[in-house]
Amino acid sequence: RTSCLPRNRGFDYFYGSYVAWTDHINHTATSCIKRGDETTVGKPCCLNRGSILRDCIKSCWDKNHNVAGIDLMDNERPVIDAGGLFGPDLITDKAVGRIVDHNPEKRLFLSVAYTTHNPTPTDAYLNKITEIPPGRLGPLNSPRKDVAAMINAVDTGVGKIIDSLKQKGLWKNTVLLFTSDHGGHRRKNNNWPLRGTTHTYFEGGIRGLGILTGSVTNKAKSCTGSNSQLYHMTDWYKTFLTLAGATIGSDTDSYDIWTSVCSCTKSPRKEILHSLNPEMPRLGSPVYPDTFDSSVQATIRMGDYKLFTGRISGTGGFSGWVAPAEYPELVTLEPDLNDPSNVHLYDIKNDPLENYDLSA
Repeated sequence: RTSCLPRNRGFDYFYGSYVAWTDHINHTATSCIKRGDETTVGKPCCLNRGSILRDCIKSCWDKNHNVAGIDLMDNERPVIDAGGLFGPDLITDKAVGRIVDHNPEKRLFLSVAYTTHNPTPTDAYLNKITEIPPGRLGPLNSPRKDVAAMINAVDTGVGKIIDSLKQKGLWKNTVLLFTSDHGGHRRKNNNWPLRGTTHTYFEGGIRGLGILTGSVTNKAKSCTGSNSQLYHMTDWYKTFLTLAGATIGSDTDSYDIWTSVCSCTKSPRKEILHSLNPEMPRLGSPVYPDTFDSSVQATIRMGDYKLFTGRISGTGGFSGWVAPAEYPELVTLEPDLNDPSNVHLYDIKNDPLENYDLSA
C-alpha cells in the first residue's frame, strides 16, 4: 500500500529497504508472492494465519511464487547504481549527509535503522576483527567473526553520526536513542538466559535493550545505572514530540516516559497488549468464558505479570531456553508441547526467566 510508505506516514525523506531482508551488497530481496486473480496479485502467500508460517513459506517457494528485485529505495525510486557498495555504509552516509545539510535553526528527527541481522560483511570490517576466537553461532553456524564484523559496522556508523552532529554544532541539543527491536533468532544466536526467541512473546523474544544519551539527556539525568521499568517502543512517540514542544492528542497509545527514564522512577505505563490474534486456531476449552475466551491466542503484560492465553504451536508459539552453542556445558530446554492448558501466567519482575507458571 502506498499509504504505508514512509513519506505518506509523516517522514520528509526515506532511504533504505522496504522489507528488511535485503542483501547488503547487491541490494536485492526475494519475497514469496501469491499470483492469481485481481484479489490476490501482489499479496503475500501466507494470508491464512491458521497455517504454520514455515510450512506456508516452503509451499510458496516450491510452487515458484518467489520473486526478486531491488529493495534499496531513495524515497520511492529504486537505487540501481549501488551494486557492490555495502548497505550499512550507504545508510550511514545518507544520515550524515542529512545532518550536514540541515539548517541548525530547525528541529531534526532522524530515524536510522540498520538491518544487519544477516551477516554478509565486507573485508573492510572483517579485517578489523582480529581477536574474536574461531567458532560458529547457532544451529545455522553463523561465523563468529562475521557477526562481530557486522556489529562493528553498526558501531562505526553510529560513531560517524555522532561525530557529524558534533561537527555541525547540534550535539548540545541532541537526544540520542540506540535500541534493539526484538530478541535474536534461535537458528542464528540465542537470548540466554532469557526464555524464547524472536517470533515468540517470551522475554527473550520481546525484551529490548536501549541506550539513551546525548547532551540533553545527560543534563536531565538524576540517576545512574540501568532502568528496567515497563516501557514500549510506542512511548518514544509521545516522549520525543513532547520534548520538541509539539501538541499531542489524548487518543494515542503512547506515554511520555522522559521523566521516568531520566530519574529511574516508576513508568506511567501499566500494561502492554503484546498480541491478540483471534484468527489463529482455537484449541482447548475456555477457562473463563464470561470474561475472555482463553482459547484465543493473546499475550498481555499488566504490571509485573504477563498472561498468555491460547494453545500455541509452531512459529510464534511457545519456546524454551536456547543454550549458547559456544558453551556446550549448558543445555537447551524445550517446553512441553503437549501441555493441554491454554492459560499461562508469569511474574516478570521476580521471574524474568519465566521458569514458573503461576496459572495452576
